[in-house]
This record gives sequence, structure tokens and C-alpha cells, in this order.
Amino acid sequence: MWDRYVCAVVGMGCVLSVQTWGLTFLQYATTKASCTCDTDDAAAQLVYQLAQALSYVAMPIGGALAHVAPWRSLRSHAALTALHSLAYAVQSLAVAGAGFMTCSVGAQALVILAQSIIRGVFQYLTALQYGMLAAHFESAPLAREAAVLWYGILASLGSAGFGLLSYALTEANVVSCDAAQFSLTSLAEGPGSVLSPQVSLPSAAGMAGLATVGHLLHSHHTVNRSIGWAY
Repeated sequence: MWDRYVCAVVGMGCVLSVQTWGLTFLQYATTKASCTCDTDDAAAQLVYQLAQALSYVAMPIGGALAHVAPWRSLRSHAALTALHSLAYAVQSLAVAGAGFMTCSVGAQALVILAQSIIRGVFQYLTALQYGMLAAHFESAPLAREAAVLWYGILASLGSAGFGLLSYALTEANVVSCDAAQFSLTSLAEGPGSVLSPQVSLPSAAGMAGLATVGHLLHSHHTVNRSIGWAY
């Protein structure tokens, strides 16, 4: 069952799940792009809300495009997974506090755009990949069911496991926000309000946990639907 095709599809699915729902630190990206560590800062809140809202708009668009313009070749899926990873890397640079991804309107726009790409591409590819696995084993019903089921299980375990890792990293202050970085810089005339010099944003880890639960439920529903559809 685990031929090269299946390994490629399942591998891409796991990468997509981890980057979309597992190892996520969106709130750090939006606050640092807004030149603050304060999650109550008006600019940071606006960027975060826009990033979340537009990403949830991108998801149904991605799902609709999977039906209207489906690309099922491994090469196209690899290219779109690379785009997904690029958007994730851009957002990660903001989390890391890279100079060009902090304290500018451009950085805020890139964080918002990256989040929309991450969610939209995830929805497009995963909507197709369950069906691709089912079609790959069209003449072998048992293998078809096992492949679709294992895809859902491994993708869900990846998002859940890395969601716990994101929580651990924030709790250990490995991923944190250093207010001193923004003490002399701001988007406007002066610095925004900040918290203590080393601030952990547990709400970011909480969002990752909630997203992981949502993805587990979504995967369970999609697996059942795909198996029934395949038969």
C-alpha cells in the first residue's frame, strides 16, 4: 500500500497540517509586525482579526476551487505545498522578529497575506488528496479504505503533536516577545504599550490547540465521507 505515490501524498498532507494547525504562532507574528508585545494594542488586534477573517474567507474559496479547477498531479501539489511552506516561512520570520517583518505596514500586510495563503492552499490540497488516494486504489477497496484512513490519522496526529509542541515552546519562553526590541521603534510617532520585557502569549498556544481539535473533527468527517464516496 505504501508505494511512492501514497508516501508523497500523505507526506504533503502532514506538512500542510503541521504548518496550518500545529506549529502556529500567528499572534506573535501580528504583534511583532505591529511593533508591540501587547495583544491589547489596537493595531495588533486589527492585524490579527484581519488575518483570521481573511484566512477563513480563503478556506471556502480553496475548497470551491478544488471542485472547479482540480489539479491532481503530484508536481502541481508539490508546487503548491512549496508555496504553502513559503508563506509559513514568511510568517515565521515575523515570529522570529526579523527586521523587515516588524514595525511596518508592509510587514502587517505580509502576515495577513501569508495566513490567507496558508489556509487557502491547505483547503484546496486536502480537499483533493483524499480523493486522489481513493482513486489510486480504485480496484482495491481494502487498500483504498486503509490509505484514506491513514492519511487522516497521520495528518491529525501531526497537527495535534506539533500543537502541543507550540504550547511547550511558548510556555518555556523559547518563542516569546521581547518588549525591549520595540522600546525605541513604533509604527507611529512613539512606541506602543508593551508588557514586561519577556512576554509569553499563551493565547497563541490556545488558538493552536483549538485549531488542532477543529482539524481532528474535520479530518474524521472527511475520512468518512471519502470512504463512502470511494465505494
